[in-house]
Amino acid sequence: MQGPRSQYPTFRSDPGTAYVSELRSRPALAALLGRAVIAEQLRGTAALPTFFRISSGPGWALAGDAGHHKDPVIARGIADAFRDADLLASAVIDGWHGDLEVALARYGHQRDRCAIPLSDANLGIARLDMPTGKLGTALTQMTALEHALDDPAAISH
Repeated sequence: MQGPRSQYPTFRSDPGTAYVSELRSRPALAALLGRAVIAEQLRGTAALPTFFRISSGPGWALAGDAGHHKDPVIARGIADAFRDADLLASAVIDGWHGDLEVALARYGHQRDRCAIPLSDANLGIARLDMPTGKLGTALTQMTALEHALDDPAAISH
């Protein structure tokens, strides 16, 4: 569960109560929960840095969260990892009998052309500080952006 950063002190002071209260405040979830109990200690963090690392160097390359990380609000990590792995595999194949360093640099540019716009859009959503209608619009726009940037033909140039 993710909430606005301003609510973190409340969650931090009594995470179990705050978590259950937040879930039960949503009718669709409350109906599903019934008399469910929390089986393990809750864990959380307010420190979820967004970062980009250089994508490759001599003898190494990074894909997915190793190369770039963003707030998990849109659950995009595994999709980015698969996309990056596909791009990276293509770069290695392209550069295997030629200039691998150039091919890996091209991979980095392709990764960034996909990941930076998604990361920027994700930051706006992750703040959770916009009215519900605007949040819905932002999520719809994010979905369209994801579809466009996950298309290999759109990023292969």
